Amino acid sequence: MSDEGNAGLDGDSFTEVTSKSWFERIRESLMAILIGIVLVVVSTGLLFWNEGRSAKTSAALSEGAAAVVAVATERVDPEREGTLVHIAGDIRVGTAVRDADFGFDANALRLNRKVEMLQWREEVHSETQKKLGGGEETVTRYSYHKDWSDHAVDSSGFRRAADHRNPPMPSVSSHSFYPTDVKLGGFRLSDRIIQMLSGGEKYAVPDTIQPFAVGRFGQNARVLQGEVYVGINPDQPTIGDVRISWQILPIAPMSVVGRQTQGSITPWLASNGSEVLLVESGIADADLMFKHGQDSNSILTWALRLGGVLIMFVGFRVMFSLLSVLADVVPLFGNIVAAGTALVALLCTMVIAPIVIAIAWFFYRPLVGIAVLVVGGVVVYGLHQLMRKRVAKKARQASGLADRSGLDRPGPDSGASLPSPGWPRQLRRRNRQPRAVCLSRRNFLQIVPGTIGRSRLRHGFYREFLKSSRRCPCQIAEAFPIISVTQATSQDR
Repeated sequence: MSDEGNAGLDGDSFTEVTSKSWFERIRESLMAILIGIVLVVVSTGLLFWNEGRSAKTSAALSEGAAAVVAVATERVDPEREGTLVHIAGDIRVGTAVRDADFGFDANALRLNRKVEMLQWREEVHSETQKKLGGGEETVTRYSYHKDWSDHAVDSSGFRRAADHRNPPMPSVSSHSFYPTDVKLGGFRLSDRIIQMLSGGEKYAVPDTIQPFAVGRFGQNARVLQGEVYVGINPDQPTIGDVRISWQILPIAPMSVVGRQTQGSITPWLASNGSEVLLVESGIADADLMFKHGQDSNSILTWALRLGGVLIMFVGFRVMFSLLSVLADVVPLFGNIVAAGTALVALLCTMVIAPIVIAIAWFFYRPLVGIAVLVVGGVVVYGLHQLMRKRVAKKARQASGLADRSGLDRPGPDSGASLPSPGWPRQLRRRNRQPRAVCLSRRNFLQIVPGTIGRSRLRHGFYREFLKSSRRCPCQIAEAFPIISVTQATSQDR
């Protein structure tokens, strides 16, 4: 339910107060469940596909690193046709790169033209407050500012579109230009290879392009500080003003790894169907280029993993939002339930996302998946053994405290003494059964409750010892000296 009567205009910003009833929120939450399911499914597919992409790319790079051959660049060797080759050296350009729209040439590997227009942008900031009864009230602030953008900003969806309309972008758009006949030694390089090079530097266009600018944009166009500006006053730009700038990629040595194909370099196909085409500025050997390729693949893999996990968490969070809306009848309860559902969504994500990744690993990398499973099992077993030792250590400490408290223990003249933990094993190897000391588990469980009390068996070290089926009752008796050997012997008989 919207309440536009509370809206107030304040320059290029205004606020608006809206409210929703509890039933409206429930209806939206039911629809959000479907959106959450879609997000979880999409994130699952993204995580699975990403692991496959990463595995195939890594395998292709490893295969390429073993098959690549460094060749001389002066001439093309026909015997290397179809081979994965590595070349590095200086670049030669047949003709300069040209921007025909403005009639000038530049001696570069690439010329980038950037066309920007001053446009309105809308920023929205909202604060929501829950009300008793399950409804909520939202205070939204809309603000508008001017910004240079190289793509059209659609103003039709603005809250106050009538006062903030953006004109259409000019007919001349941003574009990249490439020279013809680019060669590295005797090898031709395609535009795709030049596109893979990053970087660039600003290029100031000459004043001689003024007639072209006027012919394109009219009398308001001028060349200003190496750029073209279209507008009445550059010091006070208005909505619809246009500015055009250029960047070049200078001609410099470069290194390429790819398939030798009729005197040019094209992508090389690995056995799994993945393409290998590596390009770097400067002189770099093949090993370094493949290492950089593996590093880039790893970065992309982790970025997509984090993105998939985040999408999955949002999906579960949206799916469980109905519970918090139902509890919002009392806002305090709703906040508690919202925190709980967020934790449940996080736990579901932390469980399902690794499972999806593990399944993908078994599907795409079975050997690595098995190795990870074995290592994980060893780690879990080691942690289990460590916890058992810590419990035994605490029990021995408890036994020492009992000795110092003066509790009754059988003395040396009683005819029975408590053995060390290792002694019953030695006797068993000799087929001897010390009935006066070593009790069966069944009889020991009958003695202990009457000796130390049932309530204490439910807590602390007593419970841990009684739950352990591998521990000899003699060891338990030694840890808890309040059990006398005389009692044990009579009960066992």
